Amino acid sequence: MNKPESLLSRDYLLICASQFCGSMANYSIMQILPLFLLDVLNCNKSVLGIILALSPLAALLCRPINGHAVDIFPRKALFLAVSVPLTIFFPLHLVIKAAILFGLLRIVQGVLFSFMTLSINTIAIDTIPRKSLGTGLGIFSSMLSIGMIFGPMIGLYVFDLLSYPGAFWFSCLLSALGTLVVIPVRTRKVEHAQKKKFSLLSMFYKEGLPTAVVLFFGIFMYGMCLNYLSVFAREHGLSNMTGTFFLVMGTGLLFSRMFSGFLTDRGFMIPLNALALVILGVTGIVFANTTTPLVFLLDAFCVGIATGIVQPSMQTLLVQFGGPERVASSNSLFFVAMDGGLVLCVLCGGFIADLLGLENTFFVGGALQFVGLAVFLLKVAPQYRKMQRS
Repeated sequence: MNKPESLLSRDYLLICASQFCGSMANYSIMQILPLFLLDVLNCNKSVLGIILALSPLAALLCRPINGHAVDIFPRKALFLAVSVPLTIFFPLHLVIKAAILFGLLRIVQGVLFSFMTLSINTIAIDTIPRKSLGTGLGIFSSMLSIGMIFGPMIGLYVFDLLSYPGAFWFSCLLSALGTLVVIPVRTRKVEHAQKKKFSLLSMFYKEGLPTAVVLFFGIFMYGMCLNYLSVFAREHGLSNMTGTFFLVMGTGLLFSRMFSGFLTDRGFMIPLNALALVILGVTGIVFANTTTPLVFLLDAFCVGIATGIVQPSMQTLLVQFGGPERVASSNSLFFVAMDGGLVLCVLCGGFIADLLGLENTFFVGGALQFVGLAVFLLKVAPQYRKMQRS
């Protein structure tokens, strides 16, 4: 399929709609799952954390395989093949009566979800004109931000009205809608499907590794906020500001994803991302000394703005460095860096907090941004300039 000249084509808009529905479905249920485990399956909190971690861990481990699969199999068929069972899994939670079965379901969900996110990202890139890649990815990824902002709020509202059955069926309906709107989308026919052999090196291509390293460090501050913010807020007497923090951070993410792609497509890739990494670094250092609500919310906005710049920009670079025949592999590397950075944050963040205190964990996260900045300026920026000249 030839790429359309217009960014806002029918196919692109349908894919954005699917991303929005899928994001709403997943984020609306995230706050319900731990309550379901505690109230219905009677899990203790230590088991709760392990079960909730199974899905993202399974997704991370199979990223290399699904990158290869999306490169050689029809994107839309693969998306539908995993999206349909994922939709069915939402109400299936209601019939599970044992924590071990819930954990097994979460593992399967993680594997299928990794295929779904990669395939829909690849389909989206197929519908975006090359000259508008940064803008297109920025708008597309903003659909995820909207789900992150409003999904938990709406999910809890439905839960309050209709309890667990209503919450799970609500997510099921959203997921079903996100699946249906992809059916009429026209996708690029995959060539060379029979010739390509699986290799981890095909995904970890050397041109993309420095960019992946930048993203790996750049996601650390975002992960710290997702996983440790409530504890940090309680220790500093800011617990009543936690909900507002995530609203402000999500708003910053949405806003920056809308404009950063536009600026990236117009030649501001290097200064824009360098500034974003500096903002993340300074914010981490300020976070370690945050004591007032105003600074607390300013930190939230800065993390949202800067992360919203770095994520779609690094994805755009990985796709450009990989070339048209490695779109899915490039996206796979993007998700490996994202998931790996978040896993590192969860594991190392708690360890550092025990040794040095939670404030210093944020300080370490800020320092890592300057490591990422050095890699970006010394490795990625020259590589980008060389590509622009060729």
